[in-house]
Formats: sequence, structure tokens, C-alpha cells
Amino acid sequence: MTAKTDGNIDWVSPEDFRSFSTTCQKIGSIVMGRRTFQEYQTLPPQQYPLPDGLTIVLSTTRPDLSLPGRNVRVVAEGPSGAVKIITASGLSQTCVVGGHTTWASFAKEGLVDEIYLDIEPYLFGQGMPLFLPADFEYHLKLIETKNLNSQTLQLHYRVEK
Repeated sequence: MTAKTDGNIDWVSPEDFRSFSTTCQKIGSIVMGRRTFQEYQTLPPQQYPLPDGLTIVLSTTRPDLSLPGRNVRVVAEGPSGAVKIITASGLSQTCVVGGHTTWASFAKEGLVDEIYLDIEPYLFGQGMPLFLPADFEYHLKLIETKNLNSQTLQLHYRVEK
């Protein structure tokens, strides 16, 4: 699970947030769905993972979404629309940060090259899954494991194509 049923992620360690933010800042752009973006709108500004980069929000219902002081672009065309904006911005990569519908849509279109899975010491019987059921199958190659703290492990995989 990536969040509790209500979307709450208060169980995520500070080290996990730092690692996530560092990766997003290194890449320079993030893509997320509307619901995930609305969760980010409630965070204190210092917790936003990409303060100076490009944020792309996939939404067919809310073209007006914004966040003061952030470079936010809303697209209705799904992953292909996001890729066009990323390319036009001179970038070659992005971090797909969620939610499960957005992640599954990128995976289904074969647009995933690497995956970071952070394992925290919590189990939920119910909650938000990593992705919705979709027609894709990936073979992964583990390229790095990292202890983010004494209880949190990060697995970094490359997608074998």
C-alpha cells in the first residue's frame, strides 16, 4: 500500500521524504494525478518535493489546478500529454509520483524505466495500492539497495526491456 485508505501518509519517515525530494530535484520534473496533487496542496511549502522544477498534473476535470510559487502544468491527454510537455521543456526524464491510476497508465504505455520502492515498517490491510490493475508486465533488475534509516529500506530497480 502507498497510503492509508484516506490518503494519509503520516507514517512515512523523514528520511524517506528526503530521499524522495532529492530524487525529484535531481530529475527536475514530477507527474501526478489530480487527487495526489490535491493532497500536496495541503502540505506545508517546505514539504513539497520539487520547489523549483516542473510539476505536471494529469486531470480531465480540473484544468484550473495551481500551487502558488510553483511551475504547475495541467494536462488532460494522459501520459502522452505529459511526455510532450517534458520534452518541450528540454527534459528527458520525470518522476511519476502517483497515484495508482497515474502510475498504472504510465506502466501500461511502457513509459517506466526505473522504479524506487521504499519499504517502511508498517502494514495496512486496506489502503491505496501502488497501481490499479492494468495490462502490463515488467521484469525488473535490482540495481541498488539503500538503508534510508535503521528501519526503512529503498530498492531501486531498472526495467528490463
